Amino acid sequence: MAIADENGFIHMPPVEGQYPDTVYVVAARYCPLQAVQRAAQLAQDLSDKGIPVVRANSVRFAPVGLVALDDSAVDRVRGIMSARLPIVFVHGKAKTAATPEEVEAEFRSSVRE
Repeated sequence: MAIADENGFIHMPPVEGQYPDTVYVVAARYCPLQAVQRAAQLAQDLSDKGIPVVRANSVRFAPVGLVALDDSAVDRVRGIMSARLPIVFVHGKAKTAATPEEVEAEFRSSVRE
């Protein structure tokens, strides 16, 4: 598994269309109800803290130039996308099942990439 930063987030390829200073909280529309509820609650908690947030049902990863993702990037994407929901994307990094405090700390301390 990739090395996580101090808030538990790992570097990811860019999410297609993600606004640079916006947190994305992702859980598929048809995933288990508890995951949908966790995603909705997390998005609301972040919004209440003044953090720009989008609640999304899916994400796509943007192509990086004409170069394919290396094996390490593919492994990170697979690991994150198959883990416990919701998945949170902040400034080019991601974490699964993050708390509002972890997301806020990452959002406020990290530099967008």
